[in-house]
Amino acid sequence: MKIANEGDCKLHLPRRRKLQIEEQATLPRGGRWRSSNFKFQISNFKLPSLLFFISVFAAPILAQDAPTTSAATTPATAETKPPKPPEPPPPIPMELQPYRVRVSVAFDEHPSLTTRVRQEVLDELTVWIDRTYGQMWDASVEENHWLAPENDEGLSRLTWPQVGTQLADKELDKAFVLCVSGHGGLLRLCGREWDRMTRQLSVRHERFVGDRRALTNELGVLIRDLFRPLVLIESVEAGKGRVRVRAGEFPPADPSVEQLAKGNFFQPVLRSYNKDREVTQVQMVPWSYLLMESSDRAHGECSIHTGLRLPLGKNSKRMESWAIGVRPSFAETRIRLTPHNNPTKPLIGYQVNIYERVMVPAPQAPPAEEKPASDQKPAPGAKAAADKGDDAAAEVDEPKKPAGPQFVAQFNKVRELITNRRGRVTVSLNPERPLIWLYVSSGGNLLGRFPFIPGVASSTTAELPDDSLRLQIESRLELLRAELIDTVARRALLIVRVKGAAKASDWPRFTETLAEFDRQPNSKYFQTLLDATKAGMLKKMQPKKDKSLEKKLDKLCGESAELIARYLSDEKIKLQREELVELKKSADEAANDAGRQQVPAARRAAPAPAPAPAPNPAPANANPATF
Repeated sequence: MKIANEGDCKLHLPRRRKLQIEEQATLPRGGRWRSSNFKFQISNFKLPSLLFFISVFAAPILAQDAPTTSAATTPATAETKPPKPPEPPPPIPMELQPYRVRVSVAFDEHPSLTTRVRQEVLDELTVWIDRTYGQMWDASVEENHWLAPENDEGLSRLTWPQVGTQLADKELDKAFVLCVSGHGGLLRLCGREWDRMTRQLSVRHERFVGDRRALTNELGVLIRDLFRPLVLIESVEAGKGRVRVRAGEFPPADPSVEQLAKGNFFQPVLRSYNKDREVTQVQMVPWSYLLMESSDRAHGECSIHTGLRLPLGKNSKRMESWAIGVRPSFAETRIRLTPHNNPTKPLIGYQVNIYERVMVPAPQAPPAEEKPASDQKPAPGAKAAADKGDDAAAEVDEPKKPAGPQFVAQFNKVRELITNRRGRVTVSLNPERPLIWLYVSSGGNLLGRFPFIPGVASSTTAELPDDSLRLQIESRLELLRAELIDTVARRALLIVRVKGAAKASDWPRFTETLAEFDRQPNSKYFQTLLDATKAGMLKKMQPKKDKSLEKKLDKLCGESAELIARYLSDEKIKLQREELVELKKSADEAANDAGRQQVPAARRAAPAPAPAPAPNPAPANANPATF
């Protein structure tokens, strides 16, 4: 209760309290009451009475502000727990989720494509999609007004973000952008598939139609060729995988659009998430394919063909393994080979072998020879089974037979190709066996081995390990081996010449040729060159830390060292020289023996010398001094 001023309320404290309230009210002529001012006069009023008066009038107001509590409430100090929010409903399994699809058709300004014809085509296409896919698709068909130009050129310019911006619908899973344009006397139909899960925009497919009445059916066939189903890779073990397909529990009315048909191919896709389950990265797994072997509605089993050591099927909150269908649309594909650390450098003159993987019956082991019953030993547990009964013994005695025919994979070489000066090869598509294996080698060294399906793209690039260091190693060692072969051949030629000179007894030429033989490089010289080459290559390989290349270098250097020790060992050269020197000694000994034999023979053949005449006696008168 609020007191306006002192004139309205006067407070006195005599012995006797008196409360006088006067209210004046007058009734006007119109029959309405009009209240006058209230006057409160408080006299002989004590303080306890004032408090009582305030409590009486303030109780209803406080009762409205105070929260209502029951008699059986808990103490004021106890805190009440907030109610638990309702649990969200469980997510719908992907096999029960239909594809949310939008088909956008753009029409060119062709005389035959009038407004009425366009609307008829859209209506008929809606019926065709519903009749073909049924509950698998939740589709809508509309006319495209944002594609410019409205032909194959404008369709080729599209990008994935541009289509997503134009669609402006985050709930869509797939969209098909189609265009109908005139092409002479025909109508040209082109289309591309936009996929939100893999963030891909497929390559352009096209068809031609001459009769306008077949336009709707040809557009449906184009959509069927563009549609690529999505599967989740659940597990992978020993080259086999189990998958689940989107909307798999809604089988289509047309068997030609079956998602998990036997022989269909899929390419793996990795989706990365953050802690809030928002997609951060979508990565296609190259050189890897899934081949569908069998299926049961939404589940299927497939074989995995990959050239990478990448684990698939290990799904978690941050990573999921998906796969999208593969639709070849070209007759061939150009593959450009480059090293992974230098994509601008082409690999020229590399050999590319094409193999096809076929399944052939496994060879059966020859039947074992039967032994007499007396020689056969009882199988383990046969005695215990015999004690249990005849049925158990029969189970032990019967050998386990395979469930069906066993097959093994066999690779057959189909073609050999050599990369051109731009490092490219062209691989053609075989519709019956689209999957092939490419073996890339250089100088007998296998650089890469990976599967490939031609026709998915017009051109692609394969990045292989950098083989430049290995080529340098092989080239230097080949030069060393060439010099080694030349030295061995020269030594053999000099040996022949030395022997010829010895045979002709041309000893000056013999001595000169033997000196030239001694001047030829020996094993120590070649071993020094080999060690220097190996040390230089190891220094170049140190930044890369390639263990396989180091093993290759050790292998090649070891082979070269074996050649040096085989043909230029010190013992072998020493034996060869001793053999040549022995020729000279043998010739000298033969000459000496011949000389000794010729001297006695000459003596026997020569006549006896005549006796010398007797000297004349000196005269008596001769002077002895002059004599």
